[in-house]
Amino acid sequence: MKTPFFLLFLAIVSCVHQGQKYGAADGVEAADGLSAISAEIVAVPLETNECCRVGEVRQVQCDGQALFVRSENGIYRFDRTGKFRNRLPIQAGRHISDFALNVDRKQVMVLDSEQQLHCFTYGGQALFRLDPGKDAPWQTILDMACYKGSLWIAVERLMPDSHFEKRLVRMDLSGQAEEEYRLTEVDLGRFALCGSYSLELSVAGNSVYAYAPFSSKETVLRDTLHLLASHRLPPAGEPGTSLVMPVRTSGRFLIASYGENVSEGENYLFLYDRAKAKTYPLHGFRDDFYQTGLVKNLQPLDMYGHEYCYCKSGKEVAGAFPERNETANPVLFLLKLMA
Repeated sequence: MKTPFFLLFLAIVSCVHQGQKYGAADGVEAADGLSAISAEIVAVPLETNECCRVGEVRQVQCDGQALFVRSENGIYRFDRTGKFRNRLPIQAGRHISDFALNVDRKQVMVLDSEQQLHCFTYGGQALFRLDPGKDAPWQTILDMACYKGSLWIAVERLMPDSHFEKRLVRMDLSGQAEEEYRLTEVDLGRFALCGSYSLELSVAGNSVYAYAPFSSKETVLRDTLHLLASHRLPPAGEPGTSLVMPVRTSGRFLIASYGENVSEGENYLFLYDRAKAKTYPLHGFRDDFYQTGLVKNLQPLDMYGHEYCYCKSGKEVAGAFPERNETANPVLFLLKLMA
C-alpha cells in the first residue's frame, strides 16, 4: 500500500518543481492568451470630458450596468458602454482609501483616510456618515464590503504583547457591530509570516473570507496544491474564525496576483485551473482579443469573483481604438472566466 502513496508524493513534488520553473521566466511574453481562460472579454472605453478626468485606475466595482471607478481624482460612475454618468461629491482634501457597493440599496460606501465611512446613492446624493472606529478597539480598517444587507470590515489592532491582530466585523448600516470573527492565516503546512500587505474581502459559498497575496511568488503553486490536497479552501475554518487565504476562489479557478513591488520581477499573476489541474505562467497573459500586450493583473468586480477586469490606456489601446488620444481616459476590459 505504500507504493501508490509514494508515487503520488513524487507526482506532487514534480508538479511543484515544474510549476516554479515554468513561472520563472520574468519579462518573457506569455505563451498563453486570455482566450485560454476567459469565456468573453468586453471593452469599455471610458468617456473623457472636462468633468471626468479619471487618471490612474485603482479600483473598479460593478453592479449590473453601473461601473464605479476609483482613481486619485475621485470615484466616477459609468455605464457598460463607457458613458459617464456622475461623480461622487467627495469633500475636497479627503483621500479615498476604499469603497464598496451595497447593491441591495443601490448605495456606495466610501472609506476615507480618516477611517470615516460616507454613504452615497449611486446618483451621488450624500446620505450619511459613520465613524465605526470611534468606540471600537481597533486602530485600522483594512478593507470593507457589503454582503447580505450588512457591512463587513476587516480591521487590525495592536495588542498589549505588541503583535497585530486582525478581525472581521459584521456591522449594521448604523455602524453597530453584530458579529466578530478572528482572522487567521490558513494552514499552509509550512512556516509562514503573517502578511502586512493589502487585504481584500471575498465570498466563497456563503462564507466571507479575506484574500491577501504573498509578496513572493516562489511558493504560490506549492501552497495552492497543499490547500487543495488538505481541503482547506473556504468555507473551511474553525468556529469563530474566518480565513486569510493566499488565493481567491472563483469557480473552477484559483487566482492570486501581486503588483505592489517596485521590482517587476517580483510581481506575478497566478491562475490554477481546478478542472484541468493546470497552472499558468506567473508573468501574465497575452491579450489575444484586443492585442493590447501583456495583462499582468486581474481584479474582481465584485466579492464573488463573477467577473474580472484589467485596464489599458495610451499606446497599448492604439491598435484597437485608433481614435483615442494619449490624454483619453483608460479603456476597461471586462472578463468572464470559463465556467
